[in-house]
Amino acid sequence: KDTLTVRALRVAQPAGGTLDLTGHVGMKRRALDLYVAVADVPLETLPGLADAGVPVAGRLSARLHVGGRPDRPELAGTLDLADVVARGVALGPAHLTFAPAEVHGAPGVSVVGDLFSRFHVEAEAALVKGGPLDGLLELKQRGEIGFVGLTAEEPWTAIQFLNHPDIDVYQVAYNF
Repeated sequence: KDTLTVRALRVAQPAGGTLDLTGHVGMKRRALDLYVAVADVPLETLPGLADAGVPVAGRLSARLHVGGRPDRPELAGTLDLADVVARGVALGPAHLTFAPAEVHGAPGVSVVGDLFSRFHVEAEAALVKGGPLDGLLELKQRGEIGFVGLTAEEPWTAIQFLNHPDIDVYQVAYNF
């Protein structure tokens, strides 16, 4: 058969919160039709926040649909943050809505919402050919940015890029 079906996949963590996945992936046509529901996941357990050294608390919930194809994915749905506290400061809720969008001729997503009753967000993000470097080079060619730079926490991860002709600026060991 040419379709992978996910009837029900649930991931739960001991600290609370669940992630549920259902849907279909067309193997021959490479069509995506996946639904993701995230419920009450503690922010402090998320990768990147758990070991950040900054006390953060709150809950993440989301209802998302991933459609399109792997090379042109389409994201739609909502993401909510509740009871967010960072460094002892109560920030409150956040709500973002995602919708498929074409951005500069590339597949992308529009994001609209409010963060912590303080900021209103209206943004677009696009997938570009080949990854972040190709995207930055395209922006530079259009004159939207002046330089392409690379930042690394430690110098050895930047070594492979030192002779790259398209990288203008290097910042290494910025955490010293």
